[in-house]
Amino acid sequence: MDSTDIFKNDLKEQAGGILISDTINGERVIFLGKSNVPKRTDTYESFGGRTEKQDVSSLHTAIRELVEEFFNYKISTKLV
Repeated sequence: MDSTDIFKNDLKEQAGGILISDTINGERVIFLGKSNVPKRTDTYESFGGRTEKQDVSSLHTAIRELVEEFFNYKISTKLV
C-alpha cells in the first residue's frame, strides 16, 4: 500500500468554509445559516470556521465545520 500523504501540499492551520449555491426557477440563490455569534444574531453566513489542531487540511476544516454547523453534530476526524 502506498503511504503517500495526499494532503502534504494542502493549506494547513487555516480557516475553511463552504458556500452552497444553486439556481432555482432561474434565480441564483445562496444557502446561508443564521449566525450563532452573539454580536451577529441578526446576520446570516456561510458554513465554516476556525481550524482545530486535529484538522488535516483546510478542506478538512471546511467539511468538519459544515457538518458541525449544518447538522449540529460534532464529527470525528476519522469520519471526515
